[in-house]
Amino acid sequence: MFAPLTRASRERRVVELDYASLSSQRRRKIEVEPYGLVSHTGGWYLVGRSQSHPGQPVLMFKLERIAAVALLD
Repeated sequence: MFAPLTRASRERRVVELDYASLSSQRRRKIEVEPYGLVSHTGGWYLVGRSQSHPGQPVLMFKLERIAAVALLD
């Protein structure tokens, strides 16, 4: 997941994540404007603005819950 997410962040491209949400216990598609990747308490996270969560300025997505990444135009 590192390579496409790093590329998207560097090129300022939106990504579509196939993400297994912990709160809803199901997978869903989420569009994110990635700001970068951070390591926190032993896990890696994508930090960015979710276009699928209006009103929430910045969210963190745990990389181990991302099943797939697609770069969007």
